[in-house]
Amino acid sequence: LHLPCIQPGGRTELVPFVSIRSSSPYWGVLWNGRCLEDLNDSPSSGLWGGDWGISIEGASNGFNKAQVKMAISDVREIRTAKNLVSVAITSYTPGASSCNEGIIEWCQDNLGSVEKDDWAPAGARRLDILDMRKKEALSPSSAIIADMTNKTNASVRWFRTQEKMKCDLSIIENLGQHQPRFDPPSRGLK
Repeated sequence: LHLPCIQPGGRTELVPFVSIRSSSPYWGVLWNGRCLEDLNDSPSSGLWGGDWGISIEGASNGFNKAQVKMAISDVREIRTAKNLVSVAITSYTPGASSCNEGIIEWCQDNLGSVEKDDWAPAGARRLDILDMRKKEALSPSSAIIADMTNKTNASVRWFRTQEKMKCDLSIIENLGQHQPRFDPPSRGLK
């Protein structure tokens, strides 16, 4: 997320911000993406010491299953008129995450039958996964993808690609784990 910030002298500059984990289920914390290295310096001190009833827990290692499922469901709700939703996955570091499990569970819970998809007889919901992670080992095996395809009546397609494409949701795994600044690529996901 880029927010306009007024700099000394009155000039406005777009500054990247990222959401970080906090102790509150009701409040989110946005952290300046140019200062991610500061999260390693005792995040519970200073302003975030708990005086506000919220403490920050630092940068996350990646999306958990529940976050992935909720993100896909939210996009599905926003894009109700579309029967095809596309999700891009990329990673700046090779660390493992539970992103695949979240996608697989969401597909099994929401695709493939009339009980899960009211519009299935008229044109079933579909999900395209554009897996842009550099390490093929991070993608599910062919057997898992085949099983998921079978269980969802071929409502899911999983592509391995390095080509940038338009998508409805982009998931960036492991952001900041080894990269202390968030400088998105000039031709990155939008």
